Amino acid sequence: SKEANVHLSPEAAQRHRQRVGQALSVGDVLLVPAARMTARNSDVHHRFRQDSDFYYLTAFPEPEALAVIECGEAGLVYSLFVQPRDPQKEVWDGYRAGVEGAVSRFGATKAYSVAELDATMPDLLDGASRVIYPLGNTALQEQLSGWRQTLQSKARTGASCPSVFVDLSSVVHEIRLIKDQDELVLMERAAQISVTAHLKAMTAGIPGSSEHALEGIIEGIIVPLQQDVLEQLFVR
Repeated sequence: SKEANVHLSPEAAQRHRQRVGQALSVGDVLLVPAARMTARNSDVHHRFRQDSDFYYLTAFPEPEALAVIECGEAGLVYSLFVQPRDPQKEVWDGYRAGVEGAVSRFGATKAYSVAELDATMPDLLDGASRVIYPLGNTALQEQLSGWRQTLQSKARTGASCPSVFVDLSSVVHEIRLIKDQDELVLMERAAQISVTAHLKAMTAGIPGSSEHALEGIIEGIIVPLQQDVLEQLFVR
């Protein structure tokens, strides 16, 4: 059914960024990484689940991305680094929004390929007073260290390397606790879907039913709804 969306909309994510922006000071830069794909075995991956903070601020459903939110005198600048379009890989891994879609569909002020991270991020961090990011993310920590080294090497040309770092959770999580009307509707809709799926599995289950069979019944209700939403997000 498409009568009610079951995923966060890009418009709702924009409102979330505005709420977070009210807690920032001029010169702050947020770095919010998407979740990464994790291998189960060989070339088979675990089912992907987006990072909650990243999803809250972007509504972007793809892995390996990075959101950068800069607080300037004129307001927020929202940049999104994403995987570029690749028709051959998309046959196997699913449709990608790409750089153009990050702007047109997900509201980024600017968008780049993830291949441009090392060339672009030092400039985005130049002059930042505070960098706010998930301190426990070791992969991002290593990248940030490299970007800071690049800035430090340019100090004689006037580049300014940030030296104050704040954990993302201390800024975002308090804001996430207070749900807006759109979030309340999504939560109610998710609960309704969960009830429907579990009741279906309960009534279909008989002595000897396997967990896989019951899982299939539940996913048979939930997964088509997820696909409907993705089709709405990525309509060409």
